[in-house]
Amino acid sequence: MHSSVYAAVFALFGAAAYTSDGPESQNVNFEDANGECFIQVEESYNMLHLSAYSAEGIGGEYVLSLQQSGPGGSGQITQSGFIEEEQYGPTLLSEISLNSGTSYSAELQVYGTDGNYACRSAG
Repeated sequence: MHSSVYAAVFALFGAAAYTSDGPESQNVNFEDANGECFIQVEESYNMLHLSAYSAEGIGGEYVLSLQQSGPGGSGQITQSGFIEEEQYGPTLLSEISLNSGTSYSAELQVYGTDGNYACRSAG
């Protein structure tokens, strides 16, 4: 997948490696818009992990926008890129990690070859 990702995401908020196998891992939120795209939110080891997906067979482009605020300040993250249509199963578009307790609002816009879709998640 070819994508242009703003590196400030990781400079501001830090990229966190995690596994969902730990005892503190739990699924917090799951948003779906007509089954064409979704944002999955998991909490694990005091981190929030947001993963944006498009459904199988969707090609086109995406834009993920995230507004966040917490004890360390506030900010906006925007990631975008192309979606390869010939995927099996949902296509992972983007992942962002935030500290637990951070207030956020995320929106995923998918501009597919057969239509436009929007997915939203608020925490």
